[in-house]
This record gives sequence, C-alpha cells and structure tokens, in this order.
Amino acid sequence: MPSRSLQTQLFRVQLGTALVFLTIALVFCWRMTLVDQAIERHVALTAQMNVLHHVIEVADMAPDEAASAEKREHLRSRIYRHLESLAPPLDPATLDLANLAGRALRSGGEEARRLRERRTEAEQRYEDLELAARDAEVDYRAQLVWVGIAWASILVLPLVLAAWPLRLSREVIAAIHRLGGKVELGRRTGDARGVSIDRSDEVGRLGTAIDEMFRTLRQREEEASLARQLWREQQKLGDIINIIGGIAHEIANPLSIILASLEAQNRPCATCTMDGGEASPVREGLSRIHALLQDLTAFTTGDHDVDMVDVNGVIRGVLRIIQLDDRLRASRFEASLEQTLPAVRFSSPLLTLVMFSMMSDTASVLHGTQGELRVVTTADGETLSILARARRTDAAAAVVPDREPGQAADEESSTLVSMSRVVQAYGGTLTAEPDDISARAYRLSLPLHGSGGE
Repeated sequence: MPSRSLQTQLFRVQLGTALVFLTIALVFCWRMTLVDQAIERHVALTAQMNVLHHVIEVADMAPDEAASAEKREHLRSRIYRHLESLAPPLDPATLDLANLAGRALRSGGEEARRLRERRTEAEQRYEDLELAARDAEVDYRAQLVWVGIAWASILVLPLVLAAWPLRLSREVIAAIHRLGGKVELGRRTGDARGVSIDRSDEVGRLGTAIDEMFRTLRQREEEASLARQLWREQQKLGDIINIIGGIAHEIANPLSIILASLEAQNRPCATCTMDGGEASPVREGLSRIHALLQDLTAFTTGDHDVDMVDVNGVIRGVLRIIQLDDRLRASRFEASLEQTLPAVRFSSPLLTLVMFSMMSDTASVLHGTQGELRVVTTADGETLSILARARRTDAAAAVVPDREPGQAADEESSTLVSMSRVVQAYGGTLTAEPDDISARAYRLSLPLHGSGGE
C-alpha cells in the first residue's frame, strides 16, 4: 500500500470538494440555460399563436366589419406588434399568412377572399403551434425540476462533504491519543512498541521515531550500565594490582638481599659439594621466587594512557596470577607465545583487565578437575591473535559448562560483554571459539596498526 501523508489526504479532500462543487455548479448553469431556452421557445410559440389568432379573426370578419377603418387598423397594429416582439423570424407559412392578413386589412377585396380561402391552413397551423407550446411548457417544468435538484445539491453538499474531513480528523485525533499512550508506555517501561500505530502517514512515522528514540535511550542506558560495570571491574583490578604490587615489592627487597648474600658467599665449605653444595637448591628456589616477583611487578605496572604494550608480557603476568587459584592446582598451564610478536597500541591496564577476564572465564571450566590451559599468540599481517583454550582431561569430575559450544562472548556474562565493547573500541574483537562441552576457548584479535582507543 503506497504511503499517503496527511498533507496529501487533506489536499485530496480539498480538491475533491472543489471539483464536486464545480461540477454541480456547471450542471446548475446548464439546466438554467435549458430553462431559459424553454421559456424563449414558449414565448415565441405564444407570439406566433397570437399572430395566427388575429389572422383567423381577420379572415372571419364580415364585409361590413371589414369596411370599418378603425377595426382594420386595430387588428393590423396588433398583428405587426406581435411580429416585432418575435426575436427569431417567423416560419415562412406563418409570415405569409400574417402579410396576407395585413394586405387584406389595408385593401380588402381580392386579398380578403384569398385570406378566407387559407383560413383552414391558419387554423391547422395554430393547432400545431398550440401542441408545440404545450411540449415547451412540459420541458420547462422538467428543467425546473433538474434546476431544483442541482440547487438542493449545492445546499446539501457542504453537509455531506463535511463528513470526510471530520472522519479524517477523528482518525488523526485517535492516532495522536495513541501516540500519547506510546510515549507514556515508553516512559514507564523503556519500550514503546507495546502500543502499535498502523499508519503510513506523518503520525505513523512519528510513532516509528518514538520507538527508535526509546530503543536508542535503552541502548545508551545499557551502554552506560556496562561502562559503570567496566569501571567497577577496573577499580577491583586496580585494587588487586596495588595489593599484589605492594606484596611483590615487600618480598623483592629482602629477597634481593638474600640473593646478593649468597653470591657474596661464593666459597667452598666442608658440607658443600663441588657444584655448589646445599646452597644450589636454595639459590634455585630463591631465583624462582624472584622471577615470579618480576612477573608480578610487570603485571602491576602501567598507566591508563594508550601506548605500545607488550602483549606477551601481559599474558605471562596474567597467567602467573591465574595459577595462584587453588581450584586450578591440578591443571597444567602452557603458553606458546610468538617471540617476534610486535607491540600493539592499547591501554596497559585495560588490556590486562581484558586478558584477565578472558583467561579467568576460560580457566573456569577446569575448576576442581584436571586439564590444560593453553595460550597461543600469533601475528598475521594486520592482526594479532590471542587464543586461550582450556580442556578437561578428568571426565569423572567434569562440570557441564553453562553455555553451548560456540556461544558468543557477549552472551557469556556481563563482564565479557564489557570486555568485548572495550576491545571493539580499540578496533579488535573478542569471540568464543566453537568447541565441545569439555572445553572452552576465546579468541582475542587486535589490529597491529592504528589506535582505535585514542
């Protein structure tokens, strides 16, 4: 159905009203013309009948009356007066009889005799004109009826045509009331689609705009809620980072002193073996603690400005933190990191938060069971890809995950939705990789060129 605006409908109402009025006015004028023609025809026929009446009267005059000059002049003047009143000329027969009567009144004799001989012709002509006059009168009355109908239509038409604009205005007013209900529903529930307006004009387009407005407001409110949640997650991560950083520094200082003392005591003793004796296991343990503290320190450094970030360093720090979870003690961690991986433009704390959320959710499938968490980084042309996959190996202790294989990241949890939006702001993507029910995997892709988050 083609869209018709209110302006078009109102224009059609006005145009239709004007055309109907014009048509009826033309019909009225035409019928009035026919009435005038019927009147003129009746007048002409009556005048001709009067002429013939006087002709018959002259033909019936006695010889003595014919000799009366006053009588003859009176009849003659009446005949010619009727002739002059006729706008159209008389037919030849009537005109000939009128002229013959005039000559008979003027001279008498032979003209009078000829007139009496043609009296029958005059009577027949008079009867024909009388019938024509009756027909003209009937036609006149019929035309008057049609004129009355046209005039009544002109008088009644405004009342009839007023129903059309009234109906249109009633529909528009009802639609406006529905618009008010739609706005009220949108204010109460945030969704105005419960009140439908099935119109294709301006009112219908306004209803669609209201639906779009509330949809946009709802989307912005959701985005604001996700932004607040992301901020809270950042605050939590910031608190964790600060605590971990403080602990790492507190442990690192005395550990460095101990390591320095061990190096200074590089002398043989009675209880020491040739390869370092009992000090070698101690030095090895302290070195492992020192390496862990270095990773934790790297995990806690960085500011919120967008800069070139070492992705492999962030992954190693996040993996160190995740391995501290007691629920993952029975699982194995493996990082296959491409050594030539270039840095990316990102906010270091935000990237740390994204990686922590992604790996934590990936590792959650391994809680309380045995399995493996593997992180792989690759660079392909314009894109840096990080794949985190966790798979259980202890089927008896497996817990069925709360999502189907291949479910998108933005369907997993509000946290991952927030992370996905953060990554998208920097030109990347965070998606769930298809897998079976005993595994979970996420892929993070970041652009190697450009800075979407600046």
